[in-house]
Amino acid sequence: MTDLNNAVVAVTGGATGIGLALAREAVRRRARVMIIDVNDAEEAVAALRREGGTVESTIADVAELADVRRAAAETVDRFGDVNVVCNNAGTAALGQLHEVDPDRARRVLRVNVEGAFHVVHAFASALRASAAAGSAAYLLNTGSEHSLGVPPHVEPMSIYTVSKYAVLGLTMTAHRDLGPSGIGVSMLAPGWTLTD
Repeated sequence: MTDLNNAVVAVTGGATGIGLALAREAVRRRARVMIIDVNDAEEAVAALRREGGTVESTIADVAELADVRRAAAETVDRFGDVNVVCNNAGTAALGQLHEVDPDRARRVLRVNVEGAFHVVHAFASALRASAAAGSAAYLLNTGSEHSLGVPPHVEPMSIYTVSKYAVLGLTMTAHRDLGPSGIGVSMLAPGWTLTD
């Protein structure tokens, strides 16, 4: 999908990093954007509005299903529908599986796996409604090069790799489950990216 003119694009983790780049590209393509982030996105919203974008934001932790459901409903309330969901929020932790702090590992899995599922679950009905109305409907999950193989890094992020393998499975399953409704599903698999 190259023409996003007047489309509604929701971006989780959109206040910084890859999420902000996705939001910026959506604005460049004339979409209306909802940034959903665990942190306040006022700075990102202001910057994108200066670039001519129609941008709103809401605070939500994707690890909490109630937060994501509220954010999905708020997106529809503010813009009327949803055409593209960039399921991007993520986090990482350094260390091998036997070294990583279990609480930190739990947070990585809660955000990267459960959170990604929560976004699919909460936004599916809005995307299905857009597709049924003949409008564009797409889900873009942010995976990683770690979704495609285990990198041989000196300082591994093993639990991150596990979580991003899961995002590949989530994407393939979402393609099977949502594709018949007319929803396009894909996964972005970036390599090392300098982000906040």
